[in-house]
Amino acid sequence: MRDATSAIETFLRAVDAHSGLWQSIDIRCISVPHGEQLYNLASRAYLDSRAPGDIESFATQLPTDSPLRLIHHVTEIAVIRKFLEGLAAGRLTLDNTLVLATPPPGLRETRPDQISYTFHDLHTLYVPSYPYWSNHELRSDGQATLAELLRYCGLDEATVNNALRSDQRPSDGIAGLLKYFLGSRTDDLERRYGVEVIAPLEVLFDEERCRLHGGQLDVHVRAGSPKVLAEAHVGVFAHGFDGVPASFTVVPNAVLHEDHPTAKDHELGHINVQCDKPRATLFLRVGNVCVNRIRLTDPAHYATNPRVLAYDAFDPGQKKLVEWIEATQKKADKQRDFEHAVARLFYLLGMQTDVVWITDAVDVMVLDMSIRVMLAVECTVGPVDSDKISKLAHRTRALEDVLPAGFNVIAVLATSLKVLEEPERVQAGQNKIAILLQQDLLDFLQLASPQSVSSVQITDMIKRKIPSVTPRLPFL
Repeated sequence: MRDATSAIETFLRAVDAHSGLWQSIDIRCISVPHGEQLYNLASRAYLDSRAPGDIESFATQLPTDSPLRLIHHVTEIAVIRKFLEGLAAGRLTLDNTLVLATPPPGLRETRPDQISYTFHDLHTLYVPSYPYWSNHELRSDGQATLAELLRYCGLDEATVNNALRSDQRPSDGIAGLLKYFLGSRTDDLERRYGVEVIAPLEVLFDEERCRLHGGQLDVHVRAGSPKVLAEAHVGVFAHGFDGVPASFTVVPNAVLHEDHPTAKDHELGHINVQCDKPRATLFLRVGNVCVNRIRLTDPAHYATNPRVLAYDAFDPGQKKLVEWIEATQKKADKQRDFEHAVARLFYLLGMQTDVVWITDAVDVMVLDMSIRVMLAVECTVGPVDSDKISKLAHRTRALEDVLPAGFNVIAVLATSLKVLEEPERVQAGQNKIAILLQQDLLDFLQLASPQSVSSVQITDMIKRKIPSVTPRLPFL
């Protein structure tokens, strides 16, 4: 109990340190009945910057034959301590309904669940519950797995899976909750039941628009509310060839939404200052918490890329390299050329590459030790099928198993095709595989000369090539 109390107090101190950012607690719960009680399967409480009355109320009914019970409850932030103390005692009181956060008697010894606190930086290597923002998270892990709890309550796992999959509105954040709780999978119920309480720090860099060029630093941020934007500060650490760093802090200016048509649901901030250093690392913080960071390079200081210069001595203008990337004939020599082309592309971008040429292995491994990232790349000049995607997912897991803790392994399917069929896109998204089509590879080649992006930016661009197969809402 002491550990639970300590975790709760740490979380409450973090919330108090940003008082004013949140007005509501948006609680969504999936529970299962047993006898006259309801037992928690998966619940999430999300601290929201809006007032309770401004938060949309969602339908709480699955199909009539569903064995699950859904609850959506929104309350004021003032009751956060009472809510967490109830959680520590194994009780969730949601809209006058009691849901027990402990297992039924007889399944496990009834005792308080383990409660822990974590701060998730967007650059922390973890599977984020909420992909938009960095966040403070308080987590209660149950004593039994979801599968054990369902079986004890007399429910068939397949029935529960089918009920969740049949929901026509997964984006309402309730019926879709268990999918996201399991990492968008409903075929792995060995995860323990639990409750997550999320306090999001809703601000981050708009990395696609941030630039350092010609001595000017242009920084864009987006935020979930005006209050968090008002508390945001950007720390700049710039350095160059003279070995003398420069550091300073700037505050984003609010920007009207109409100045950025894609920002319908976000507040925007903008900074433009002089920075005569060739490299800069930017830290975005709210109060004393760093929530996001990026590295920028000024291409004006790097008129040429020595790797490209050396390669151009033998392939002027990279014409042969482009020819290999555009290969579409499924022949052994074309496949080998394409594998070499993909490896050389990442080499020109400043990363270490290895063409493997071993049966039952990825085609190319790309490594950057400075950011502890490995790309597991499967290359193909022919059709992409389900078997190829499955093998890549399996080989990527094999790499994750042997690499040291802290390495981020990203599966990449590089193809000379111009389009990918929808079933394969969906399967790739489900397996978190980035898809690099022919034009994507050519676009990366353009970035190599001069090299105008860092390894972090390259990695982030590749992550954005993972097909989205589920609604990406902040709550989910």
